[in-house]
Amino acid sequence: MASQLYVPLNWFTDDKLEMMLHRLHELETKQLRPESTPDNLNPEKITTFDMTKMVKLWGSDEDSSCLTPLMWQETAQNMENALVVLSESALVSQKESRHNYAAQFRLHRSFFVRHGHFEENYPHWYVFERTARHNILKGYLFDREYYAKKVDTILEAKKQGEVTLAALRTLTPHTSPVKCSSDTDLRSANAKAPRTPGNDSPSSFRGGETSSSFPSSPARAATCVACAGPHRLRDHPGGATMFIDGKPCFSILRDGVLWAAQTLNTPSPQRICVPYNLTAGCSSGRHDASVAHICSFCGKNHPAISSSSSCPRHAAAN
Repeated sequence: MASQLYVPLNWFTDDKLEMMLHRLHELETKQLRPESTPDNLNPEKITTFDMTKMVKLWGSDEDSSCLTPLMWQETAQNMENALVVLSESALVSQKESRHNYAAQFRLHRSFFVRHGHFEENYPHWYVFERTARHNILKGYLFDREYYAKKVDTILEAKKQGEVTLAALRTLTPHTSPVKCSSDTDLRSANAKAPRTPGNDSPSSFRGGETSSSFPSSPARAATCVACAGPHRLRDHPGGATMFIDGKPCFSILRDGVLWAAQTLNTPSPQRICVPYNLTAGCSSGRHDASVAHICSFCGKNHPAISSSSSCPRHAAAN
């Protein structure tokens, strides 16, 4: 914990703990020297997991899909047991302080276990729970009022998102894209359209002139780079913070600017480049370095919508 190496929660299953105890040599480890302290200026190296290699082997816990609700309960209990062992080996002064990791984590775990509709709401509050879990391991104290307020806000946003998506479904036609007219249709339309001496082109149904060229492919449906919904970003409904499958959006539109809604390793909120996440891409010099070129769906290093490397979230939505 002093080195802030947070073992993912999904590594605390009974099976994985059994493997750590009896087959550690089969796992990816490395030697790490802890930071020196006034009591120990030259600490010996300790064996730790090689996190990069272990994540490839066992996966990370970045989103709720890493565990089922029941497995979350099992792994959270196992993590608490591990913290109890660590706390028993701590200094007496540390045991007697309010910053007892095991005691604070017990309160943390109990809050979520006892929260209403646990299995139903688990995917929605999980990201906050993970952040709060890391805060406990950094030495923060459990604050029931703060937890309750955060979870209530998340679930209220989920409810509002469901209402918005339901409204969108009633407005969005469930039909295929507009089909281009065939050459036969176009010739027929030209033959029937009245012509005047000053205008050799037929008038369009909107009263203007028809284009001299016609589209060669079906019209592409718009995709919002905030929620992957069937609309443009400028039409993104206010208060909609969930994807259609109920998972929280990575980014949020505020006052016409796209921001990362989920925490990144930055001291201040991260603004996301919209053109970068569209098919056309972002030309150099359009903005300063504070605007991030990251995926607005997941935060990784690829555009949300692209002809070559779209985010899997975009592919799933289409």
